[in-house]
Amino acid sequence: MSGPDRSLLERDGVLLGAKGGALTRAQSVAVLQRDGPLMVAANAGSGKTTILVERFVRYVIDDGLDPRSILAITFTRRAAGELRRRVRERFMAVGCVEHARAMEGAWISTIDGFCARVLTAHAVVAGIDPAAVVLDESELRGLRDAAWNAALAQLLGAPPPQLPRPEAELLISAYGYDTLREVVAGLYDERRSAGMTHPALPIPALPDLGAAAQALVRAGNALGPQLSGGTPKALAHARAAVARCHELLGAGLPAAPLNEPELAELGCGESAGVPALASPAGQAYRDAHERLRRACRDTRARPALVGLDLLLGAYGEAFAAAKRARRGLDYADLAIGARDLLLERPDIAFAYRERLQRVMIDEFQDTNGLQLALLAALGQEHEFAVGDRLQSIYAFRHADVGGFDVRWKARGDEGRALPLAENFRSRPEILELINAAFGDAHAGYQPLEAGLARAPAAEPAVEVLLTDAEGWDALQEDDPRLVALAAGMPPARPRILAEARLVAERVARLTREEGRAPRDVVVLLRAGTTMPVYERAFERAGVPAVATQGRGWWTRREVQDLLAHLRVLVNPRDEEALLGTLAAPPTALDAEEISRDPDVVAAYRADPLVHDRASMALARDGAVAARETSSRGALVDVPVLLIHGTADRLTYAQGTEAFATQVAGDRTLILYDGLVHELHNEPERAQVLADVVAWLDAHGSDGPDPA
Repeated sequence: MSGPDRSLLERDGVLLGAKGGALTRAQSVAVLQRDGPLMVAANAGSGKTTILVERFVRYVIDDGLDPRSILAITFTRRAAGELRRRVRERFMAVGCVEHARAMEGAWISTIDGFCARVLTAHAVVAGIDPAAVVLDESELRGLRDAAWNAALAQLLGAPPPQLPRPEAELLISAYGYDTLREVVAGLYDERRSAGMTHPALPIPALPDLGAAAQALVRAGNALGPQLSGGTPKALAHARAAVARCHELLGAGLPAAPLNEPELAELGCGESAGVPALASPAGQAYRDAHERLRRACRDTRARPALVGLDLLLGAYGEAFAAAKRARRGLDYADLAIGARDLLLERPDIAFAYRERLQRVMIDEFQDTNGLQLALLAALGQEHEFAVGDRLQSIYAFRHADVGGFDVRWKARGDEGRALPLAENFRSRPEILELINAAFGDAHAGYQPLEAGLARAPAAEPAVEVLLTDAEGWDALQEDDPRLVALAAGMPPARPRILAEARLVAERVARLTREEGRAPRDVVVLLRAGTTMPVYERAFERAGVPAVATQGRGWWTRREVQDLLAHLRVLVNPRDEEALLGTLAAPPTALDAEEISRDPDVVAAYRADPLVHDRASMALARDGAVAARETSSRGALVDVPVLLIHGTADRLTYAQGTEAFATQVAGDRTLILYDGLVHELHNEPERAQVLADVVAWLDAHGSDGPDPA
């Protein structure tokens, strides 16, 4: 195998990237310092993926490692695929075809993928069913529901002695069923992410209330004589507190822990410049009071803590049993299983250290305690970690940026921490604005440095639109300014409405007055939940816009609307799809309209092919016609024929409208007395039409005469 074309790797001692550009000094250090641990704090746009690619290539070309002896951990499967592709292309570009082919077996994956690969190879030793699969979220959701029901039944059905049934019922009533369920499920996930195989809560020993009460009485006895004389309000308050202390605790501790109002009565207050309260005796009384307060609180809270722990344990056991019954695992099972395997079998851990001679971890700021414990169990000395604490966005999945901070400090103390500050993605003017806006808001903020040259511009590169968010939110609902702001807009916080309207108006000026094409304008939102507000704002401003949340073609709103329509056609009783269809164009009904007129839902379920608001209104009128009351109070019995084709409108005396149409196609829907009859053959259709014509002949176009 011929050697690499080194002219594509470096020129005159300067390292080159895949596109031939020179790496910066900091990037070069991150690529060249490959022995031992190294941690890089990479600002946004600083080229961290380039560093990962170049380090991987240099491990192989310069250090002689096999591509299959390098473990690269990414946060998503997509990022893993992208890294694999870029490394393979880099090998091909420099002429290392065999290394490029070996990339198919390289250990580039998410941490879950790495754990699955390890456990698959050692399933029996790890105590994992060799046929087990990772269950998807929809399957796990059902298992969680069953586990919660089992845990609650166990708590209420046969509670252990340490939690009698009344206390169990009190726990449920105090939290509420739904909240308690969320708390237990959240605790389970959080504790598992922290590395607990069997999640549990630390239950402290019962505090010694008697000792705490006696200590406060003794402190009161010492302080009391110093409070005599004088009339300051603070002294009077302290004397009352000491007297109350003797009243409540002098004869011993009450049967139940003191409540918060009683504890407040015992507080002597701060020194407030009063010598007696500032004395050692005054401080001793305050310390004893705080000790008693904590003891009473802990005693009152302990039954709830015990109950939560019991629920947590029962939930965990039921959930684990349900997964075993399905021969399934979740992602935490993978990480815990791999960690335990490496910890309990040092020989296997050693074998992986020998096999995987270098480890690289991307997005280190989004790791959690369990994943860090797994990496520690692997024990590879040559570990390269890269991340940015300001880009930690997965705390809701129990990622802990504190792990990044601890590791960064440790590597800094070792002289193996490297910041990458230069940004090659944005213009200097944008970076200056970001530094000015966010620098003071973050401790230890590392300013973004411009890696791109400042380009001359005929107009400002950055324009800031400001609106008084707090001012808008403070307005009363009937304030004319807020009424005008919210007119024709979806429900949202006033500040969101104001921002959306402001942005839409600015874009409208760009397109109408400054000659910009709408397709040249991109609006990035901080949350997808505000997208409907911005869509309506742009619609009102007359600016054509296409909304997407950037999660793939199948998640585009237009595609989701179409899928909802199709789901309703297959199953008209699919409530979620039905409501989504009604909210989508062309009917575009909002939640208030749907809730105000439930007959709309019934009409659409009866005929999912209704395709606009006018047809929807007519179908709804047909659905309620049999129940409508005429001006004389009589019920109207109106059969309605719904057939897709050209229509003649019939207006009845009561003001209801319905369709009577020509027969078209091979499917006819008849809505009669609120019931839908589907007719497929010609004789049935002909008979029904004959009945309708006879009915119309008998009653005329104004409907039947009221009784």
